[in-house]
Formats: sequence, C-alpha cells, structure tokens
Amino acid sequence: MINDINALRAPGALAAVAASDAAVCLMHMQGTPGTMQEHPSYGDVVAEVKAFLLERVEAARAAGIPLQRISIDPGFGFGKTLEHNLELLRSCANSSARVPLLAGWSRKSSLGRITGKPTGDRLAASIAGR
Repeated sequence: MINDINALRAPGALAAVAASDAAVCLMHMQGTPGTMQEHPSYGDVVAEVKAFLLERVEAARAAGIPLQRISIDPGFGFGKTLEHNLELLRSCANSSARVPLLAGWSRKSSLGRITGKPTGDRLAASIAGR
C-alpha cells in the first residue's frame, strides 16, 4: 500500500499508482510538512476535509484506480489543532465513505495533550481504539 500524504497530487503520481497493483491511502494535509502546524485554520474542518478527500477519490478513480484499492485518511495532526482532530474523530463514526478510513493517531501530539503523557508513553492511547 502506498500511504501518500499528498493524496497523489504530485506530477505522475496518479498514473504511477494506476499502472500498478498497489492499494493507496489518500491523506488530507493543510499546508506542507514544514508549515502545517503554524496556524491551522478551517471554516468547517469536517466539510473541508471530506470535500478534499472525495475530490481525490474521484481523481484516483478517473485515473483508473479501482475503488477497491483506495482508502482515505483525514490526516489527524497534519495541519490540524487538537480541536480539529477531535471534530474529525467524532465525524468518523458517521462517515458515509465508500472506501475504508484510516485513523492514524500513533503517538500524536494530540494524544499527549489529551493524556498528559510524553511521546514515549503514548502507546496505550495509540492502540486504545483499535
């Protein structure tokens, strides 16, 4: 599986995955890895992330990637505050996505803010929802 934080937006990425047999996970990220946590801002984080992911799923399908090979990731911690992450987590239970949803929370800073634990002590919180 290709887990792409850019949701196959790099030149040639859609064609490369379409030409392979690999599954792909399309992730949402606001900004770039170097800037994403500077000032994350959304009008409606759930609606904006959902719209982005739906657009990327449609782009992947239009490029010839079968729906069965696609999953999505709302990008917890990638250009989002703790409050944004919690809103997205709450909305996952009501998701009507036609593809599997990946929720990557492993040792994220949000878990540290929730539990008060340092990075090395977040394993229990990382696997609690599995």
